[in-house]
Amino acid sequence: MSVLKEIALDAAAMEEEPRRAAVRLARTCRAWFVRLWGHYLLPDIVLRGEDALRHFCFSITKNVLGLGKLVARHTHTISVLQDTKGRAAALFDGVTHTKLFGTQTAPLLRMVLRRCTSLTSLRIECEPLALDTRDGAGGLGEARASLQELVCLQSPWAGDAVDAVWYAGEPPAPWDALTHLQLYGPRCRLSVRTAAALGALPRLSHLALIMPSFVDAHGGKSPAPVLQAIVDACTHLEHILLVGHDEEHWVGATRHLRPAVAALRVGSAGRVLRIALVTATAPAQPWEPTHRAHPGVYTDWMLARALDGQHWNFHGACDDMAYTIDETLVPYEARNVHADADAPPTPSPRSSPPTPPLFWHEARTSPSPPSPEVWGIDNLA
Repeated sequence: MSVLKEIALDAAAMEEEPRRAAVRLARTCRAWFVRLWGHYLLPDIVLRGEDALRHFCFSITKNVLGLGKLVARHTHTISVLQDTKGRAAALFDGVTHTKLFGTQTAPLLRMVLRRCTSLTSLRIECEPLALDTRDGAGGLGEARASLQELVCLQSPWAGDAVDAVWYAGEPPAPWDALTHLQLYGPRCRLSVRTAAALGALPRLSHLALIMPSFVDAHGGKSPAPVLQAIVDACTHLEHILLVGHDEEHWVGATRHLRPAVAALRVGSAGRVLRIALVTATAPAQPWEPTHRAHPGVYTDWMLARALDGQHWNFHGACDDMAYTIDETLVPYEARNVHADADAPPTPSPRSSPPTPPLFWHEARTSPSPPSPEVWGIDNLA
């Protein structure tokens, strides 16, 4: 029987679309069903829309065809995205749909998380409401403790932040395994309070901020003190990824971030922290006036990269959107780090200038994007 199972795997692998072939071959016998679904279909699940999530939730809770037991063993990555088919592109539709999608899917997603006990990566196109236990939701401790990567929206369009999700809370700490975190905008609101919350993640080593909107301790928009607070609070960080665009007067423009990145310092001589600043330029189609997209087009681009496993690596071929990469190693500077998370850190006096940062610049181009036009006042920075 084991030989027959391997034959089924090889037969699916030889097809142009192995996952579709696996679905077809799995109907042959129960042994092939378990082997093919466990190898090709269940490890990485993509669900588009609330209906898809609801059907998946029903199948595993009712253990249809034994799927409940199979996902507990074989499912390692789940992506839950909005279904945009047939949706009209009105000015504020993105905000409305995102808020509604997050609220409606939170109970369903919690049911899924309680059953997918081998889950290590979760990617959701909404705020992480399903992982927020402040409302008394139970049974999420195992899911929060096993997640190694989380990709989600922090707060769409400057809505209320969900900083409390990241706090460890009562023991045992619920984020023992989380090393990679990506927070998406537009207007991914980050404050010194957010920095303190992220600092509570004990193993966070990789942090990505997509089109962030910074709010300093005085309510201003200065990114420097907030980024420095993140560097100081997250002592295990090895890599920070900042993603924005080249629209100077729009939300998420990277021109606001460059001086702040250059001013960052680490307080430990042996610490190595790398920062990558990605500046994207949208392709021709979205910039046409009749199809003018919000800055959310860059969120969609990053989510698409996440589905392909390219959301941390930007050194491959570029065939969808042009972008440039600026990388720097954060230099060391001896100073006293403020313990008060509500106040921006201030460097101590120094007798010699700090070591200048080391920069790498790389450009990835796609076919000639046209000059953009501004449509929609809510996109202005």
